[in-house]
Formats: sequence, C-alpha cells, structure tokens
Amino acid sequence: MSSVNLSGNIYINFILSTTVEIPSYLVTFFFIDRMGRKPLLVFCQCLAGISCVIAAFISKDLKEVVTTLTLLGTII
Repeated sequence: MSSVNLSGNIYINFILSTTVEIPSYLVTFFFIDRMGRKPLLVFCQCLAGISCVIAAFISKDLKEVVTTLTLLGTII
C-alpha cells in the first residue's frame, strides 16, 4: 500500500509491487500442502520482518536494494 512512498519512480514501484504478488500466491499454493500452514506462516513472517528491518537501515542511496528488500517484505 505504501509502494509509492519508496524512492524512485512511483509508477514502476507500484507495478513491481502488484506483479510480484502473483508468484507469491503460486508459491504459497504449492508449499501449503507440503509444509503445513503454521510452519509456512512462521517462515514467511520472519523473512518479511527481517527484510523490512534491513531495508530500514540501508542508505537511501541504494534505491534498488531498498526496493528489493521492501518488495520481499510485502510479497510474503
């Protein structure tokens, strides 16, 4: 929801944040039967939290890295 607040082009950030959700739904659909709901949820929440915390401490000069980590946090 706040992809337009990222540094860089707001339109590209919005397109990236919407298109990155399609693979996340497919991966979740695939792994939910193999891992179970609780372990998958714990793994995804930890990965999202770690990537968002790391993105908060990275310099704004590295726009691509911050965008990638933020998208990784929002995918999951």
